[in-house]
Amino acid sequence: MKFSYYPGCTLHSTAVEYDLSARAVCKTLGIELVDIPGWACCGATSAHSVNELLAYALPAHTITSATESAIAAPCAACYNRLRYTDVNLREDAHLRAEVEKALGRPYRAGVAVRHLLDIIANDVPADEIQAKLAGTLGGVKVVCYYGCLLTRPRDVAAFDDMEEPRAMDRLMELCGAEVLDWPRRVVCCGAAFSLSRTDVVYHMTGKILASALKAGADAVVVACPMCQSNLDLRQPAILKKLDLEGRIPAVYFTQLLGLCMGHSRNELGFGKIMVDTSPLIQKINSGRAETAAPAEG
Repeated sequence: MKFSYYPGCTLHSTAVEYDLSARAVCKTLGIELVDIPGWACCGATSAHSVNELLAYALPAHTITSATESAIAAPCAACYNRLRYTDVNLREDAHLRAEVEKALGRPYRAGVAVRHLLDIIANDVPADEIQAKLAGTLGGVKVVCYYGCLLTRPRDVAAFDDMEEPRAMDRLMELCGAEVLDWPRRVVCCGAAFSLSRTDVVYHMTGKILASALKAGADAVVVACPMCQSNLDLRQPAILKKLDLEGRIPAVYFTQLLGLCMGHSRNELGFGKIMVDTSPLIQKINSGRAETAAPAEG
């Protein structure tokens, strides 16, 4: 399988660990990622609130620049903006003409925009993934957080159930994690207000963290760098403000998948997670050891 790869701005900066782990996992699974030449920022989260034409032209430039018939986008925000643009430009001839004028070239319809989670969970057979696993997650307890952009709106993001997505759950179970049910899997973290309204972010992200801790999870598994940043970078301040005890790392699904495939923590960027991941790694190793230990008697 070959895809045009759209890392977006964050995977080249604050979420480099997502880029490292995505490339490592895809290489192991035989998924070829071809960087899009001259890709541009997708405009999230501000372009669509400032200039409508710019909000469409930025993703359209990237889609038109893709060299393959499908794009793999690891970031949920990028995925949503590219999908939203593609759906609207296909359906609105007038808008497409305006965007083409701004781009100075025809819009390239027919390029499928896919999220990386969709590709791995739905295109790669479970037995093929399992064959690539060198270890398990040792039964650690996780909650899978999809956020609000992977499954909404329904006519744009359509690869999983809008309210009860399970693609990430299936992957984590395949890796040997105990996936806990919880009520915050698709609740917004407030990422659009990360800089302008931190009070909103603290309130929204705080509820997510509190729910994950209450569920007894060892980690929150994510598929969006903006969500991860709120859950990770702001976590100490949020938990202090809410007077909540404990810490819970927010890690990318590709990091845990890559760990089970035998990639090192350094290769997967675990050291770049702000909340200490060593207790999680210790639990994984302990769980693996217990599973491997011969039965007594």
